[in-house]
Amino acid sequence: MVIPKRAARIFIALPLLAACDGSADRSGAIVTRDSAGIRIVESSAPLLPDSSWQISSAPVLRIGTAEGDSTYALHRVYGAVRLSDGRIVIAHQPVPMLRWFDSAGVFLLGTGRGGGGPGEFSGSEGAYISALWGFPGDSIGTWHHESRRLQVYDDSGRYARAVTFELPRDMPSRSYPALLGPLRTGMVLFLVPPEKRDAVGIRRDSNLYIRYRADGTQAGLMARRPGFTRYTSEISSPRGGTFRAERAPLFAPAGVGQSSGDLMYYTRGDLAQIEVFDTLGSVRLIARRAVAAQPVTEELVAAYKQEAADRAVASGQTSPAWWRSQQEREFDQALRADSVSHYRRLEIDRDGNIWAREPELPGMTTVKWYVFDADGRWVTTVNTPRRFQVYEIGRDYMLGSIEDELGVEYVVLFKLDKKTGASDS
Repeated sequence: MVIPKRAARIFIALPLLAACDGSADRSGAIVTRDSAGIRIVESSAPLLPDSSWQISSAPVLRIGTAEGDSTYALHRVYGAVRLSDGRIVIAHQPVPMLRWFDSAGVFLLGTGRGGGGPGEFSGSEGAYISALWGFPGDSIGTWHHESRRLQVYDDSGRYARAVTFELPRDMPSRSYPALLGPLRTGMVLFLVPPEKRDAVGIRRDSNLYIRYRADGTQAGLMARRPGFTRYTSEISSPRGGTFRAERAPLFAPAGVGQSSGDLMYYTRGDLAQIEVFDTLGSVRLIARRAVAAQPVTEELVAAYKQEAADRAVASGQTSPAWWRSQQEREFDQALRADSVSHYRRLEIDRDGNIWAREPELPGMTTVKWYVFDADGRWVTTVNTPRRFQVYEIGRDYMLGSIEDELGVEYVVLFKLDKKTGASDS
């Protein structure tokens, strides 16, 4: 089922901002202009050839096991950070929920259990950690969105302090915000504010990006930008009858943010651009790629549906017969976007480069990251394994998690080889 023309307007790209004056990069592939104090950098090609930057063909470090010592067994990894001395801290669900390993991957210590006390984690569906970050001085911070609590541990793994973040006055008490990440002067938190739900048609929620001080009090709104795309659908129950549910159109765009230093980065997905905000909420830079969007075709939808069915059956979640009778019908009735999102993830590396990841599509074995320098120029692209969940990008490494064919989770470190830096171009 295709999106009605009225709803499809959501996915039409906005026109380019008018330029006051502009200049071309010496390569001829990058044009820089200024509009109302915003620097706009548009690239039609990268400064360096594709894959000038590469990760190692195999991880140089792997932590995890399918059997044996339980201190190495990982399940539902939520994040990992690498400290300045090479130690790696991993957040996952089983106790101890925070685990420290040395630079060779040898277990050092663990802390964190279920509960609401200092150094403990709770949740309505079992204890978990929503996110993990590295802080200055090799301390780490954990976030739990249900309690809106940030907990900090020192460089030796000892619990240090906790901060509970206040909600804006107009937000329901059971709002569960996500903490985007740290700034030099606090943190950035994003919320989806309550909005009127229209039972018919597609809508796009707004994300509020709010800057917070170190004590958990609000310092000001940084941005209000498009968030998730949704519609209300009636779904048949296996036991009979129907119920209403919120669903995302197939391949729908979603707003994605990230923070680093004193800047916040945002992409709305349906445009091949990244906005960079300062702490006062002013857009300082827009980095664009001059590329056409990939259309959502019947062949792409069919491949996506088949891959989802294969994955569900292989995991034991359902049977082929149930899939055909229930899930296949829901796929056929689902609305879909006109085009595939350009970006679905943002990361900022230790050199200030902006990494924007393409969405995972059927048949992919690798996914592409588009790398922009701090000035907004498209530098190159980097390919990573499709199932590699990236948590941190250093100057010469990428740290994340990955599952093997049996579903065993590992935290892995790949070497990153930057053959030529952006500053050399």
